[in-house]
Amino acid sequence: MLKAPPLKALSLFTSSTGQDLHHTHQSVSVIIYHLLSFNMVLHAQSLILQLLSDKITSPLFTVSSLLSYLTRNSKYFNSSLVYETIISAYAKAQLPTERVLSLFDEMIDKGLMPASNIFNSVLKCVVKGNGFEQAWLVFEKNKGRVEFDAYTFGILMKGCCDSGDLRRGFDVLGEMRETGLTPNVVVYTTLIDGCCKKGEVEKAKKLFSQMGEMGLVANQYTYTALINGFFKKGLKNDGFELYEKMKSEGSLPDLHTYNCVLNAYCNDREMHKAFQLFDEMRERGVACNVVTYNILIEGLCLQRTVREAINLVDEMTNCGLSPSIITYDMSMDGSCHAGRLDLALELFDQLKSSGSSPSVVTYIILISGCSRSEFSLPVLDFVREMEERGLSPSKVTYTILVHLFVHWNRLEKALDVLAYMTRTNLAAD
Repeated sequence: MLKAPPLKALSLFTSSTGQDLHHTHQSVSVIIYHLLSFNMVLHAQSLILQLLSDKITSPLFTVSSLLSYLTRNSKYFNSSLVYETIISAYAKAQLPTERVLSLFDEMIDKGLMPASNIFNSVLKCVVKGNGFEQAWLVFEKNKGRVEFDAYTFGILMKGCCDSGDLRRGFDVLGEMRETGLTPNVVVYTTLIDGCCKKGEVEKAKKLFSQMGEMGLVANQYTYTALINGFFKKGLKNDGFELYEKMKSEGSLPDLHTYNCVLNAYCNDREMHKAFQLFDEMRERGVACNVVTYNILIEGLCLQRTVREAINLVDEMTNCGLSPSIITYDMSMDGSCHAGRLDLALELFDQLKSSGSSPSVVTYIILISGCSRSEFSLPVLDFVREMEERGLSPSKVTYTILVHLFVHWNRLEKALDVLAYMTRTNLAAD
């Protein structure tokens, strides 16, 4: 088999596996070493992944004993490459991280220096499997043992920002500079986004200015993160100014940018500007998503222009998008508040015929809408339907029922509902 080209040898190995032949430590090691000798690292990794996932098994070895055999005998081969291949396969398999960390330490203890990308795959694996705190400990432990690169710090920055640890995010930025590496756009953008999510917009602004001073060019993700941060903080003028600067600097808005600005226009009830932007999106070929339509539908409902909102629901379907439960709930709520219970009931039928299941919120919207209209009899039907679907009516639902029974002069029923609320620990107001 070793005299055959590596792909031919791999094919022979695979076909023999399917013939109920039992491989040994030696036969598996031989094919892995053969692949690596031709620098076919991905093929070797794929083979190890099949072993880790039990797609290749043998009564003559365990995966653990096989990998120990591979590393123990790698002195006759490129030891670093063997370790790196196994470690990368473990990281891709997303198995518990103890073994991959053990292999990594074993490699270093043997005086072998792993490449930065190998450490990065280990670090990424730990962030995903054990959380940022454990990843930070792995990073601290390996200072001076391995060489870090910009991607290493990018992984750390994302980990601490995802966990909301801004203090450590700024520590990562400082450590990166201390190692002689220049923070790149990705690292800055991640920290800016982290600051904005925590409401620390001033810190995000300073970071954005630092980028400019360093000659780094902000991309669409950088701009979008800060624009979104401004709007969430109520700094509308800053948000719109940055949006205009983004376009003047030649950075084209993407779907997330547009959704962010659309939301700001709709919250300000500037629907004319919102639809101008909506048209611009489509002219540029930016594919709108369900979130885009939901933003516009909510804006129209705030203005009580529910017929236009419902037209957008129909447009979504025509564009191949499936309205979400949020889409229907917002449209029904808008219709009820506009005094168009008939439209809300039509949407409710459309929701059910689409295959979606109404939620507790859906029923509360309809029950509230019915209670405010002259057409209040369906309230009891909705409560029964909720119970049939296994949905528990909320305190709001029962409160509406009490008011309706009082309004209908059915005090005994109202008292029964109050008694039931007490039994189910739903304290009445």
